[in-house]
Amino acid sequence: MTRDEFLLELAELLEIDEVLHIDTSLQDMEEFDSLAIMSLIALIDDNFDMTVSGEKLGECGTVTDLIALIGEDKFK
Repeated sequence: MTRDEFLLELAELLEIDEVLHIDTSLQDMEEFDSLAIMSLIALIDDNFDMTVSGEKLGECGTVTDLIALIGEDKFK
């Protein structure tokens, strides 16, 4: 999965129409809630074959933080 594909999947998961950027603040989005975090756990598991805790995802302030948590090297 590329970064752009990840951004599109994340926007779909959050059910938003706006385009996400790597510097988009997640903490300011009311859509980034516990349900979104659960869905994001599944998305990361399916696409990156890794398990991330909801606590760690909840600590991410921006999309850049999510990418760093997953690992830059995991993106094509």
